[in-house]
Amino acid sequence: MFLKDSLVFQSPGFRVRASATFIVAFASLIYEFVLAQILTTLVGGAIVQYSLTIACFTFCLGIGAYLFGIVEKKFSKDQVFFMTEMALCACALTLPTLALVLHGEVVGLRLDIAVGYISIIIIGLLSGMELPYLMQTSHKKHIILGVDYLAMFVAAVSFPFIFLPKLGTVPTAFVVAGANLVSAFCVVKRGSFKVLGLFVGVVIIVLSIAYHDDINSLSSFFFLRKFNA
Repeated sequence: MFLKDSLVFQSPGFRVRASATFIVAFASLIYEFVLAQILTTLVGGAIVQYSLTIACFTFCLGIGAYLFGIVEKKFSKDQVFFMTEMALCACALTLPTLALVLHGEVVGLRLDIAVGYISIIIIGLLSGMELPYLMQTSHKKHIILGVDYLAMFVAAVSFPFIFLPKLGTVPTAFVVAGANLVSAFCVVKRGSFKVLGLFVGVVIIVLSIAYHDDINSLSSFFFLRKFNA
């Protein structure tokens, strides 16, 4: 059994699927940690915010997996995965920043907190659509599932010890946005279009790391300005 699984990893197609699984699972949990940290900054209560974030995320994963079965009837599996990853990339580039800089209330509800929890739900739903695709397009589902769990473990350990202290919340969101873009173009068949997408994803990751101090300074400026307004 072990030998057979080892031989599977020698297949280029399977290595791409396994790598994509690791990236998307890692990125999804990092997104949620970023949002939990932002909500903690906005309203306090770290334990409550992280617990609610993981609870909403887990629930929405299940709903997203169910929605995948509906959406795949209208689009091909590759199209669903591509659109999902592009949507996650767009969310990561915009929603965490919006949660930090928005101010004001609507019917007594703070906009920044509302955006934070809506972001958790959207990302959870989209993330729930990823694993069904990756499992359906692989004949070694147990390995894909194992890679998914491993990636979430790595995300949970690396966020508090590497990403948060070294990069900060918003740059971390940008880094995983680039990672989602890379995974999206892993399923693209057209050579030049695929290379361009992978290149843009890598550029986003590199720039987010290289200029993380500037990104943090800018987001802090708008965050503080909204409380002084």
